[in-house]
Amino acid sequence: MQGITYKAGSDCGKAAGKTLTSGYPAILNGIEVVEFLAPIIQGRKMALKYATRPDLAALVAEYKAGAAAEEAERQARWAAERAAQDAIDAPLIAAMDAEAAALRATIPAGSIAVECRQTGDLDGDPIYRYEADGVEVGWQDVVILGRPCAVRPGALGAFAERCVAYITPAKLAEVKDKIAAKAAKRAEDAAKPRQPESGVKPCPYCGTYCYGDCGGKPGDQTEDDREMRTAISEANYGIND
Repeated sequence: MQGITYKAGSDCGKAAGKTLTSGYPAILNGIEVVEFLAPIIQGRKMALKYATRPDLAALVAEYKAGAAAEEAERQARWAAERAAQDAIDAPLIAAMDAEAAALRATIPAGSIAVECRQTGDLDGDPIYRYEADGVEVGWQDVVILGRPCAVRPGALGAFAERCVAYITPAKLAEVKDKIAAKAAKRAEDAAKPRQPESGVKPCPYCGTYCYGDCGGKPGDQTEDDREMRTAISEANYGIND
C-alpha cells in the first residue's frame, strides 16, 4: 500500500516546510506517530505525532481504511481459492478415507486400534506418534496395515495421508509394564539420599561436604563468602552460564 505523504507545517521542527513521504502509522515510546521513510533529515527519519494534527490524523484514518480494505480483499481472494481447491480435493479425500475404513475393518478381533498422529516428516516421509488406550507406543510395537493417501493430479507427493495400525493386547500390556517399571525406578532413585562425589570426604572442621570452603572457621563463613568461593571455583574450571 502507498505510504502517507504530508507537507510538514511550521510546528514540525527540522521537518518544517518539507514534504515527507512513505509514511506509516507506528507507536514510538507509547506515542502514536507517523514515521516517514523520506527524506532523511540530519541522518534521521522523521516521526510526527498525529493526535494534535487533525490534517495528519485524517491521512492516518484514510491509510488505515485502505489497509483494512486491502486485507479484506486478500482474505476474500484466499477464501475463494481455498474453496475451489477444497472442491477439487474433496473426492480425493473421500476415496482415501474409504480405503482407510476398509483397512480398519480388517483389524483382528480383540486387537486395539492405534491412533496415528503425524508430528512431522523426514525427507518427505511422515513421522507419526502412536497412541493406544491413552498410552504412547513405539512404531515397533504396532502393526501398520497401510497408509492410504490423497494425491492431486500431476503431483509427485500426497497432500493428505491416513495411517491405519493396531496393537495386540499382549504387546500393549508389555508396553505398560515397561512404563510402570521405569516410573518406579525413577521414584526409587529420587528417594535415595544424595551421595557425595567419589573421593570427597567430610570437612574435618564443620562435618559437611563443603570442599573445605569454610576455611577451618565454619562459623565465620557468610553467604557472600560462599558465593564468592563458588564463583572462583567455577571460573577456574571454565564454567559459564
